[in-house]
Amino acid sequence: MNYVRKSTLSDKLIDSDLARDTTLKGLKKVIEGGLKHFKPAVRNAADRLIILFNTDGNITAKAYDKESAAIIKLIADLEGTYAADVTILAISDWVIELKANNNAFDALMIDRYNEQDDKTRLRMKEVRIELDAIYRKITKRINALIIVNGEANYTDFVNKLNLRIDAYSKAMAHHNSKGKNIPPVVDEVQL
Repeated sequence: MNYVRKSTLSDKLIDSDLARDTTLKGLKKVIEGGLKHFKPAVRNAADRLIILFNTDGNITAKAYDKESAAIIKLIADLEGTYAADVTILAISDWVIELKANNNAFDALMIDRYNEQDDKTRLRMKEVRIELDAIYRKITKRINALIIVNGEANYTDFVNKLNLRIDAYSKAMAHHNSKGKNIPPVVDEVQL
């Protein structure tokens, strides 16, 4: 009955984010290395790409969604406007890897959003109080019907219900013995 706050995908998201951060940092290091290349064309291409990288600041320090958007924009620029510079520096494999890492991360984020959508928004302790009140009304009505109409028509139903209540009471007693504070089961129906 406890509300689950952590996603089962949190650890996978952290690992996936680390993978794309590592790829992005590695790509930047390779480009920085091109700034010291002996060929002027490579140095010029690296210079243009470093300016592109520095435009968005430290992408890896951004929140997950903003980082994903920044990487998507960066990849679009690297595959579009700066495609010739990517070819000159021979870093297309890095761009492909960064794109794959970012897509994998985004897929996990979508899974986490879906997981959160599937979680109940109900707080079970609050719902339990409401449900117990409704249950008490039902048992009062059944008991009243037994008084008015006699036990014969209700014996099987009451016995089955009381067996379930007994089983639930035992389960709660077991949980309570482990230090959990779960409210007791409502009263049984009387014959």
